[in-house]
Amino acid sequence: FLKYLKEKKPGLLYGAALCFGLGLLCKESAGVLMAVLGVYMLLTGRKEWKAFVPLLVVLAAYLVWRKHLGLTYVFPWRNAHEMFFGFTSFLFGVFTYLRLIIIPAGLYFDRSSTLFPLNAVLAPLFTWAVYIAGAVWLWVSRRHVAPFVVFCIAWFFIELLPVAQILTSIGVQVGTISLAEHFLYVALIPASILIVLAGEKAEAWFNGRGILRRDVFRLVAGGCVVFFVITSMQQAFYASSEAAMLKQSLAANPNNARLQTALAMVYVRNEAYATAEEHFRKAAALDPLEPRYRISIGKALADQGRYAEALAQYETIKDARIWQKSLDENIKAVRALMEK
Repeated sequence: FLKYLKEKKPGLLYGAALCFGLGLLCKESAGVLMAVLGVYMLLTGRKEWKAFVPLLVVLAAYLVWRKHLGLTYVFPWRNAHEMFFGFTSFLFGVFTYLRLIIIPAGLYFDRSSTLFPLNAVLAPLFTWAVYIAGAVWLWVSRRHVAPFVVFCIAWFFIELLPVAQILTSIGVQVGTISLAEHFLYVALIPASILIVLAGEKAEAWFNGRGILRRDVFRLVAGGCVVFFVITSMQQAFYASSEAAMLKQSLAANPNNARLQTALAMVYVRNEAYATAEEHFRKAAALDPLEPRYRISIGKALADQGRYAEALAQYETIKDARIWQKSLDENIKAVRALMEK
């Protein structure tokens, strides 16, 4: 796309649109690319806005295709009040992201956070005060901040927009939103660039004032790199075993229904159905409004040969929502087994 802006060759623009489409097929959050490019256009004063037309066509086709496949199920907020507190809870969670980027300690799979209650005051006020102060500082200092730095800051926050809990809740369970570390996987690019730029400034400042010699500063930076490598090796070790990874996560976040279910599925694959049932029940207790967990309890009971209990469990589910077909099939299968 940038090459097209320079050379004005249509093939480059169509190639960009093709790559954009392939990106969307890999991950729907690639859709924020146009916003990132829009910030670039504004900061560089470019006027070729018609270049966005092929990208818009690809995005529209992608959305229509998702609709056709039925991949549009979301969990919208019930009102503006809930949406505000959900978004504010996410903004508060970004502070945790910033800490993890600088000091990646206490990592675990499927991080979550409790929503601010609708009557909360102090924490939401603090959150918005920090962001507003940051925006004001950026505006006041705009002549002294390089456009590239502004671009990286904007890029970081744009990458988080799809998971910012604005239009829909990305929930773990009732009253909880997801703050999974993998939400950062693209946002880490601009964040890492900013860390390097800040490191260069800090190194020059310390060295210029004789506070910290350049070779000592570089030794400290090298120590940070070693720490990151060791952290990566540790997490790779946990990731080599799904059960170990999930148990590590549950030790840090035991009240996560999705983690309980994920570990239960590990036991299902190992045919440890009684243990799987225990974790499905914990998930259902944490999120009683989620029918999938209660369906899974019934299936675990059926796998143990406890068909009457399984059927009784299924019959307690009055509204299975989009999983009604799965529920009906399970009931039919259990009844067939009971008739044998």
